[in-house]
Amino acid sequence: MRNKFYKILFFASEGLYRRYFKRKKRAWNITKSDLSVFKDDQLGHAYYSFLLDNELDILPKFERHDIMHVLTSTNTEVKNEVALQYYLLGNGKLSVYQIFVLISSIGFINKLPLFIRSYRKGRLALPFHHLSYENMLHINTNDLIDQYNIQEL
Repeated sequence: MRNKFYKILFFASEGLYRRYFKRKKRAWNITKSDLSVFKDDQLGHAYYSFLLDNELDILPKFERHDIMHVLTSTNTEVKNEVALQYYLLGNGKLSVYQIFVLISSIGFINKLPLFIRSYRKGRLALPFHHLSYENMLHINTNDLIDQYNIQEL
């Protein structure tokens, strides 16, 4: 029930967030088909696989968020979406939407150990939340993960 509530909340807020907080950001001009041609070891292909595995389409202006899932090997379950925000907070990222997610995580108080571990893993990684991933889709995914000491959630 709680997961369903959070999913409804996300879908209700996603359009508003894109309109008011991401209006200066531009969507990547890329399709799933474009991603499918990257080599298996490249970030672009890993992004493509993530979208397929989770039965997702590219959400304009949320591409970077999906790349964070790829780099941290995180699925899209609600508890892991929240854990990813703690990871990114530990890595130095702070946004209005993230604050909203962190505050709402009180509904998952039983997952606090997961959130604390995620935060600590984010602190151990070199800052990677700010990178321009649209221009890095050709880079070897594992090299990127190793270079920034990114750990799985």
